[in-house]
Amino acid sequence: MTNRRITSLFFGLAVLLLLANVLASAQVSVVTQHNDLGRTGQNLNETILTPTNVNATQFGLLFKVAVDNQVYAEPLVVANASIGGGTHNAVYVATTNNSVYAFDADNGTQYWHVNLGTPISNVNYGSGCVDINGNAGIVGTPVIDASSGTLYVVNSLNNAGAFSFMLHALNISTGADKAGSPVQITNTGFTPLTQNQRAGLALASGHLLIPFSSHCDMGTYHGFLFSYDPTSLAKLAVFNASPTGNGDALWMSGQGPAVDSAGNIYFGTSNGTWDGVSNFSESFIKLNSGLGLVDWFSAGNHASLDGGDADLDTSGPLLVPPGNRLIMVGKSSTGYVIDTNSLGHVGDATAIQTIKLGGALHGSAVYWNGGVNGPEVYMWAQGDNLRAFQFNGSTLNTPPFQSGPDFIGGEPGAFLAISANGNANGIVWANAVLSGNANHGSVPGVLRAFSANNVATELYNNQQNASRDSCANFAKNGYPTIANGKVYLGSFGTANAGSGQLCVYGLFPTNCPIPTAPSGLTATAVSGSQVNLSWTASTASPCTVSYSVFRSTTSGFTPSSNNQIASSIFATTFSDTTATPSTTYFYLVEGVDPAGSSAPSNQASVTTGPPITGIAINSGGPAVSPFLADEDFTGGSTINHANTIDLSGVTNPAPMAVYQTARIGNFSYSIPGFGPGSSQKVRLHFAETFFTTAGSRTFNVTINGTQVLTNFDIFATAGATNKAAIEEFTLNADSSGMYTITTTSVVNNALVSGIEITSGATCTAPTAPSGLTATATSTSQINLSWTASTSSCALTYTVFRSTTSGFTPSSSNQIASGVTGTSFADSGLTCNTAYFYLVKATNSGGTSAQSNQASATTQACVVGGAVQINSGGPAVSPFVADEFFAGGGTINHANTIDLSGVTNPAPMAVYQTARIGSFTYTITGGFASGSSHTVRLHFAETYWGTAGSRVFNVTINGTAVLTNFDIFATAGAKNKAVIEQFTENANSSGQYVIQFTPVKDNSLVSGIEVQ
Repeated sequence: MTNRRITSLFFGLAVLLLLANVLASAQVSVVTQHNDLGRTGQNLNETILTPTNVNATQFGLLFKVAVDNQVYAEPLVVANASIGGGTHNAVYVATTNNSVYAFDADNGTQYWHVNLGTPISNVNYGSGCVDINGNAGIVGTPVIDASSGTLYVVNSLNNAGAFSFMLHALNISTGADKAGSPVQITNTGFTPLTQNQRAGLALASGHLLIPFSSHCDMGTYHGFLFSYDPTSLAKLAVFNASPTGNGDALWMSGQGPAVDSAGNIYFGTSNGTWDGVSNFSESFIKLNSGLGLVDWFSAGNHASLDGGDADLDTSGPLLVPPGNRLIMVGKSSTGYVIDTNSLGHVGDATAIQTIKLGGALHGSAVYWNGGVNGPEVYMWAQGDNLRAFQFNGSTLNTPPFQSGPDFIGGEPGAFLAISANGNANGIVWANAVLSGNANHGSVPGVLRAFSANNVATELYNNQQNASRDSCANFAKNGYPTIANGKVYLGSFGTANAGSGQLCVYGLFPTNCPIPTAPSGLTATAVSGSQVNLSWTASTASPCTVSYSVFRSTTSGFTPSSNNQIASSIFATTFSDTTATPSTTYFYLVEGVDPAGSSAPSNQASVTTGPPITGIAINSGGPAVSPFLADEDFTGGSTINHANTIDLSGVTNPAPMAVYQTARIGNFSYSIPGFGPGSSQKVRLHFAETFFTTAGSRTFNVTINGTQVLTNFDIFATAGATNKAAIEEFTLNADSSGMYTITTTSVVNNALVSGIEITSGATCTAPTAPSGLTATATSTSQINLSWTASTSSCALTYTVFRSTTSGFTPSSSNQIASGVTGTSFADSGLTCNTAYFYLVKATNSGGTSAQSNQASATTQACVVGGAVQINSGGPAVSPFVADEFFAGGGTINHANTIDLSGVTNPAPMAVYQTARIGSFTYTITGGFASGSSHTVRLHFAETYWGTAGSRVFNVTINGTAVLTNFDIFATAGAKNKAVIEQFTENANSSGQYVIQFTPVKDNSLVSGIEVQ
């Protein structure tokens, strides 16, 4: 080899090495929430994704990975991390189950997973809040110091009933705690069960900043900002926004505090105590790097914001570059532009500018200085469209310079991020609710992309090819992360508090071949309702392959959309849990990539096992023979305890350990494997281990669509706390051999400890009910009673009503079903009207003949009528027992009520019961159409001890009479009566329709008078 050739070879190698270094250095890391300490949400080094190639043809879901719980925290990305035995781009994901995961950011390979202990869960906090469903482990976004290879994260911890928050410093290569980690976060006035770490962490000026909010404004809490030394994990300083008061939480919808170039720290506070000296509710705060108070701004209407729970800090802070303007928008939809050199103290007039959006901004504003429109600030509030305001160096030009095409009605609107290559190729990314309201549960989500230069142009959304690109349920606080040509999005997965997902989107490779056909497909029957499939992967290098699964009962079938049962499967295994017992199935699998679908795999067939006749499930707990570990559920969360349970009041109880765990919340069980239409006995096991009064927990239960328990109260049924109760029903499996058991919370969380389904005896249809009588008890109510039918198994009754004698019972005149007793009260009737009734009995063997017909005439109309109702309670003269209502639940207590502040109060016993929740009264008291009457509503707050804890609206015949009504704030104390009085006209039907709608916690009324 000549020297010249050697020189050329070395030169070529040097060029390749230089190119490799340039490409490596071009990789982008996102190590803090919303990209930078100004919280601009922008990645200005995105060279791959452009408005031209982000479309449903070229761009979509590359892969997704499952994680063990909901993902609130924003995914973080470290480029060129030393991990997995090499150098890789890594993405870090935290869950509410206190887990942290490290995945390969480019292909989803899991490098490590650590769990930081049992989290505090919603049930530990007590009743009254479902903002977080289930676990509340890691909620705030961690922060990463890439130079030291450290990920800082805060988790809640339930250590056998000892609750705390822990700060961890994890090695980003291994997930191991570093020396000195973890440390417990403590401070005077800091109580773990009233605090929550929701906003993102920050690293600035040698300080690790940790903000705290509350858990649903429950109890005594404070808005804390902690500062820790990131090396030693020693606590350096603490700022308390309400040191001599209560509240002032740092919510900010997951946004971290902003920090300017001088190290000054900016954040917002929520409702609570304000004095303008040391307590700062509804304020923007500026601290120095040592957490000393430098300056502040408080909204001019801070007192009314406090009273209405209209937090000023629903959005987080945006420091508009170069950093002398602070922008935040609150729940009231009013936003502020603030001079960071002089925040202005009290009053909107001291702000540089106020703006108004169409609703509350939760997802925080983002900023981009584009080459076409110049500097713009983008916001997408709930109840509004995406808006872009031009920034003129001092204020936002109004009206908005741009508006998006679509409106989002449901909370919380959209969470935004920006990708761009400098001042070009700007894209606004939005993680939004697709439908519904995500405030208290899981609803579908949608990832959307808009041209930043023209937000009226939608480039892409993941519903355009939903079967390929959907990321399932929307993640609250779920800011998308854009880095190196990919978009990383957390998800709540498919259940209210169950497994979550990380979805990764990007450009599809242009050189994808059609995948080879999957091979070696096998099918194994696990039970009568489950078949497990496995196969050998397709190949389509360099592209990622997902799989579609097809099923038929006919051999040699052709795969099509009609027989496809699954898509976007990135593993080479799949469990079909929708099979029917004793059935032969045939399966095919196809590989899919951007180039198309492969040929089908070999066909695999299997015959499912025989139908089962029984199963026992330990709801929320492990296997306790003969009960299986919890399975077949969707939604809800779990509790466990060591309470001793009294089993004396039930027959054939489960083992005590079954009652020491439970699934709670809104959840359902879909239990397969029974013979279609076969009859079994369903036994539900309960024990109330938390509440000590009737009415504190009520819920409904349906089985295969039939409501079997209505406003069920475990305590009232069992008669005591920690005492077992069993409810059993004989019902048929559905046409798929399934029992679907659904719980719906009415007051606090539904709860079940165990489910048994056992072989039921063959039933014959019951005999007809007899001796039906009808008695009018008022102008609007008729009470029925009858003699029970004869039946060999459990039965219920259906009631029919007509105004025509000799009528034929049908679905059109059915007024009640699932009645378990031999009496029924028919209310809401018209005065002076004759009604005719029939009753039938039903069991799993069929339906009886009809009873004898009974009739009664409601009492005569009272012109100018008078009605007095004890809401949620029995008759207390002159108040009649609760009637005319629809919806809600009831409470009762023995609290002594202070009646001194009201005129003509009801008897104290009226205030010792109440109807609560979301409910309506339709009162028909013989009122003349359009006649004017006085409506008096009686209230007493007997649970909450602070203003703002219970807020609701009231309308009468469609007119709002109470808006954001707060019983405690109005009365000035707990257990003190309040009466609100209005003069309103009856509607055209002579009715008063009074609707109660919760704003925060449950609506409540103790008594209603119309006179």
